[in-house]
Amino acid sequence: MKRLTSKEMQKLERQMGISKAVHDRPPVGRPCVFYGKTNKQSRREGRMIAKYYND
Repeated sequence: MKRLTSKEMQKLERQMGISKAVHDRPPVGRPCVFYGKTNKQSRREGRMIAKYYND
């Protein structure tokens, strides 16, 4: 039996549903450059406090 190439191995793994956990991959989506609270978060917190205060 001939040795499988890495491309063939990947194809087989995909078919069989074997996934390798990749930890050195950069995060997908928007890069997080903002640390702290966004305007939306603080507004939402204010609404939630008001909701519980009225109960």
